[in-house]
Amino acid sequence: MNEDSQKVYSSTEVSLESQKEPANQTIGILLAGILAGIVITAFALSSYWSLPDWKGERWEQFSSIVRNLGLVIVGFPALWLAWNRTRTATRQADISNEQARIANKQAELAEKGHITSRYQDGARMLESTELSIRVAGIYTLREVALTNPSQTYFLVLDLLYAFVTAKSQHRSAKLQFHPKGQSYIDYGDFPTDLHVALISASQIRERGTEIGCEGQRSWTANLAGANLSGADLDRTNLSRANLTRANLSMAELRYANLSKADLKFATIKGASLIGTNFSGANLHRAKMNISTVNDTNFTDAQLDGANLSGSTLNNANFTNASVVNADLSKTYAKGSNLSGGNFKDANFENIIKLNESWYYEDKPPTNIPDKVLNLVAIRTRIDS
Repeated sequence: MNEDSQKVYSSTEVSLESQKEPANQTIGILLAGILAGIVITAFALSSYWSLPDWKGERWEQFSSIVRNLGLVIVGFPALWLAWNRTRTATRQADISNEQARIANKQAELAEKGHITSRYQDGARMLESTELSIRVAGIYTLREVALTNPSQTYFLVLDLLYAFVTAKSQHRSAKLQFHPKGQSYIDYGDFPTDLHVALISASQIRERGTEIGCEGQRSWTANLAGANLSGADLDRTNLSRANLTRANLSMAELRYANLSKADLKFATIKGASLIGTNFSGANLHRAKMNISTVNDTNFTDAQLDGANLSGSTLNNANFTNASVVNADLSKTYAKGSNLSGGNFKDANFENIIKLNESWYYEDKPPTNIPDKVLNLVAIRTRIDS
């Protein structure tokens, strides 16, 4: 018998004893009240009987005294009984509440055991050699995290990201050539189970953001060194992810959230980065050449030493970005916002449409050669 069951058993015994006590006490009080009434009445009768004239006015006084004594004799046990019943009811209510609390606790323990079992089942399924079983395991883990985020949120995410990182590093490769003439490593189609794992993790994080899980502790999605080449990650949430030295070449990252992500030395060659959010991200020495970087947000990003040569940078936002020693040669920079960016020692050779880039007049970019800066348009802010 466990501790909670012992509490329930003890509470039941107390409840039975509490039902016996009032009856015994009530009989004792009634007998005591009757005896006291007899004694008091006898005393009153003896006192008045000894008077010479106990009739008339004396008799009325005597009758009044006897009547009041009778009311006291009858009322006292009734008042005590009412009080005792109230006390008993309160004790029984307390016992019922305690039993309900224990029952709820036992239900919580049972549910927790069920959650643990489902998590373990999902984790074991990831080790299967069958693709369908691995995918089923991923969906099981996703449901565990979505239905019980307070207990399993970070646990499931860490497992899914570890699964993707470990398995992706064993992908086979062959040399291919990009349409623009540069070579790249082709790893073939991105594995289905890894794709499902990344999408499921993103869905979990979106839900976690809504209910406040993301801000509970300092945590990062660890995908350092993962090979995500060719992955379709459109609109996924990879914010604050550790993607140092990760391979995202030829990946689809349209409108993905990589804000504050760590992408130092990452390979993002030939990727589709349309509308991607890199605000606050660290892209130190990242290889982003021959990529499509249209409408991409680099606000406050670190792009020191990054290679964007040959990329399309239409309407890219470099506000307050650090682009020190970055390679921007042969990029197509139409409509890019350079306001407040630091472009010290950046390579602007053979940039196309630089004259259609711009900055706000109150926030010019810094460390750009005059002959380059003179080509960039200046805009005036319009107060809304």
